[in-house]
Amino acid sequence: MTGGDAGPGMALPPDLATAVEAALRRADDERWVDRLWDKDPTLWSGDEAVGERIVERLGWLHVPEAMLDDVEELRGFAAGIREQGFTQVVLCGMGGSSLAPDVLGATYGLGPDGLPVHLLDSTDPAAVTRIDRLCDPRTTLYLVSTKSGTTIETLSFLAYFWKGIRGKTRWEQQHFAAISDPGRSLDAIPASDSFRSVFLNPADVGGRYSALTYVGLVPGVNLARLIGASNRERAARR
Repeated sequence: MTGGDAGPGMALPPDLATAVEAALRRADDERWVDRLWDKDPTLWSGDEAVGERIVERLGWLHVPEAMLDDVEELRGFAAGIREQGFTQVVLCGMGGSSLAPDVLGATYGLGPDGLPVHLLDSTDPAAVTRIDRLCDPRTTLYLVSTKSGTTIETLSFLAYFWKGIRGKTRWEQQHFAAISDPGRSLDAIPASDSFRSVFLNPADVGGRYSALTYVGLVPGVNLARLIGASNRERAARR
């Protein structure tokens, strides 16, 4: 960025351009990008206690590589529920817990072992009724996704479907799986200890950065295409 240019067809006022160029030079001189990837807390603060808290929230930087180790587990989970007669998944989540899977699914498509996923992210009675009419609970897996474990809308979906499935299958708890954070978050989800599966996200990845954790990967996305794109991005970065 030189000569006051801010991009195609844009120009910065001279005084602002000078400040921006100075900031860019400082970022380069002080290796901001390298220090970010190295999780160097002094990039933000010289206070050691503050720095430790910052580092504890930087797991998103390397989460694509970390989640590669879980690909076979995810494929096995998808194949297993299909083999047991499940024909669709209802994803119960709010905000990023539903938006991330929606975007990834639209971008990369459904994996070969994945089941059709119906998103429920509204407590509007019409939205819940639509899912009820669309999905036979006897062949539906309900995926409860809440990083905090306390999202009231998501827990309301859980209570509703748990009550609705009673008497329609012998093992109702096998129709539920959860995506959450370890510890208190998971403990806050009623009956989660009896679910067929529980996927625990890395504790150092915040909700707004969780698209490539279990939040985005469990609901049937085409992992081969997503991993290929991730590998190409990492190669370009090097």
